[in-house]
Amino acid sequence: MRVFVLNKRGKPLMPCSPAKARLLLKEKKAIV
Repeated sequence: MRVFVLNKRGKPLMPCSPAKARLLLKEKKAIV
């Protein structure tokens, strides 16, 4: 399963694993 995330500037990051996305969200480095 892949999730699509954007960084703070709205730039799309490559779809990454849910665990990685959760980590980025937790650190406020990305938005879904």
